Amino acid sequence: VKNLGYPLPLVIEILERLCAAGLDTIGTDIITLNGNKPCEDSGPSDFSAQRLSSDPSYCQLRVAHEDLAKRALYLMNRCPSGGRLAVLGDDDFMSLTLASTKHFEHITVFEIDERIVFLIRKIATKEKLPVTVVQHDLRSALPSRMLRMYDAFYTDSPYSLPGFSLFISRGLDLLKPGIKKHGFASLSCEIPVMEDLELPVQKAITDMGLYIEGKTHPATNIIPDDIQNRFPTYQSI
Repeated sequence: VKNLGYPLPLVIEILERLCAAGLDTIGTDIITLNGNKPCEDSGPSDFSAQRLSSDPSYCQLRVAHEDLAKRALYLMNRCPSGGRLAVLGDDDFMSLTLASTKHFEHITVFEIDERIVFLIRKIATKEKLPVTVVQHDLRSALPSRMLRMYDAFYTDSPYSLPGFSLFISRGLDLLKPGIKKHGFASLSCEIPVMEDLELPVQKAITDMGLYIEGKTHPATNIIPDDIQNRFPTYQSI
């Protein structure tokens, strides 16, 4: 109770349910968990060297692996049971990063860029990772056979309100029925150039019947060489 911050009646209810399922034994002054120790997930692998250069026509801008690894751990902590995960758009190879941990049962990627589709399939086959890739333009409805099949979805959507709303709505179409399903979206509104989007994005989330359960820090993007050459970085003395 002290460590979790849960109300005492709730903790008692949890313990009683575990006991009824044969997963714990409640003695006079000690509680013993009887379940097997779960397998520990391995850390996320780094596939950044195999990623393609960003294509602005697809709103691509790669994220540094260190921050992808942090995102992966965040997803795994929020989805402790694993299950099936959908990834909408994947120029960062987030699907491969997550699949390398063996935390999720299966990961399906919906990606428009045929170059990325080919490469993720190739790497997943070589590394024997549970990843399926579907080439699909999310402006079109998703295949009906894949709807309501997933426990969670992840997307690093285009940085616009219409793009964000579209990707989130497609993610919702993929979730299984029931409560406590997770959607993870990357859209930082906390930097000055994006702050005008913060309230509209929050309204869009609310209008879709969702709520923001948690926020993390913005990630570091890898700036393409051609942009760095056109707009060099100036450092103060």
